[in-house]
Amino acid sequence: MVVGDTNSSSNSPSPSVINMANNSSATGLISLNAASQIPFKLSKTGHNYSSWKSQMSHLLFGYGLLGYLDGSIPCPAVDSPDYLAWTRQDALILLAIQATIHSSLSPTINSCSSSASAWQSLASSFANRSSTRQLSLLSSLMSLKKETMTVTTYMTRIKSIIDDLAVIGHPLEDAQVVTYVLNGLGDEFSSLAAAVRVRDQPMTFEDLFDRLLDAELLVCGSRSSPDDDVQISANFVQRGRGGRGRGRDFGRGSNRGGRHNSSFMDSASSGVMHPYSPRPVSYQHFSPSHQYSGRGGCYGTSFPTACIWT
Repeated sequence: MVVGDTNSSSNSPSPSVINMANNSSATGLISLNAASQIPFKLSKTGHNYSSWKSQMSHLLFGYGLLGYLDGSIPCPAVDSPDYLAWTRQDALILLAIQATIHSSLSPTINSCSSSASAWQSLASSFANRSSTRQLSLLSSLMSLKKETMTVTTYMTRIKSIIDDLAVIGHPLEDAQVVTYVLNGLGDEFSSLAAAVRVRDQPMTFEDLFDRLLDAELLVCGSRSSPDDDVQISANFVQRGRGGRGRGRDFGRGSNRGGRHNSSFMDSASSGVMHPYSPRPVSYQHFSPSHQYSGRGGCYGTSFPTACIWT
């Protein structure tokens, strides 16, 4: 937008171009609205320095002003006709820097006479902190283990560290992320880890997350099934010891004298539900040599106990 011109093609913030005469030449100065174009300020601790520096660099590059900071647009000689315009433009860039940093950092650059010196002062204050932060995050990522955490909790913590690395200007590639994730898994995920490692193309974080969730379901299922069977069998044995003569399920008196009901035995051995018997809990085939205990529904044998009825 040209100062003094009431026409504007957009309502979004834009730099102002100031036309001014400087001896025999006319020079356009760009006044940046950096505070409205960059969504955050450089924090007083400098933890977001890399991100702030990146956005400021892109903004200045877009308007052709980055050379004031890196020296590619040097300051003209004092007696040059362009000197005044250069110093005014540099002052506007310095103002943009001051507008996008925390107020507590202003004393750091108040004494700077140019935008380049202010830029360098901030770099000296926070660049080393960014490197320290990077090493700290990478160390946390390497030492993180899943152990007793769920897959969701484990992957969420990894994602948080990855995002923090990206914010400070050190994003990780997919292959690096996959390596850190797999190194922190336990032996129960060894099959999945081996399959992922031999892939030609590294998986994305999201794809690996989905695969781990599926594997977690299988792992949890394989762990719970034996315990469930033991619990069911234990409950059945306990119920079978509750007393004698409970013949209402198999016919009155069918459980007396240690003799078994032939209809019950036929239905049990064939695996077919007897119309007057309760539903089976767990069924395993047994040989004719099994002897009915006469006290419950379990058959003692050298093989694992087969608990047929509740």
